[in-house]
Amino acid sequence: MNETFIRPGVMAFALLMEREMRINDAKRGGDDWLRCGPADVKRLADRMMGDAAKLLLAAHEGDLAKVEEQVADTANMLMMVAHVAGCLRVSAEATPPAGAAAYEVVPAEAHIDAALVNRNGKGVLVTNIGSDHPERHNQLARALAVVLARPDVDAAVAALIGEG
Repeated sequence: MNETFIRPGVMAFALLMEREMRINDAKRGGDDWLRCGPADVKRLADRMMGDAAKLLLAAHEGDLAKVEEQVADTANMLMMVAHVAGCLRVSAEATPPAGAAAYEVVPAEAHIDAALVNRNGKGVLVTNIGSDHPERHNQLARALAVVLARPDVDAAVAALIGEG
């Protein structure tokens, strides 16, 4: 498998999951799940089932914003179960260092033809690819956010904006 290529839909879904993880970090203890062991699989799977039930309810109600949130919560719980069960192989180098910058995308909307990439809440990049199609800007911004979050690139960005 070519691990350097990630399908755009998979990358977008991973970014949705990461955004939801960061939103929930304060109330759920950050990366506490990394300290779980095989004995915690059932507890985590039960929590995933609770999130899946909330997803189903949101879908029945037609609340797409809540569906998005619950899709990410459910997927994150599945990822945690997979990790604790030993299904994922993640190297220590793949984990961002403590205090790493947080990059987020403010997506383009139907009436806006550019997306914004924020670093720790401050705008650092606006897409402009000559297109009226907001999703193209959103895809570009999400891809750029992944590149900008790499430690070497982030260090350069920090220096350029006077934070390094």
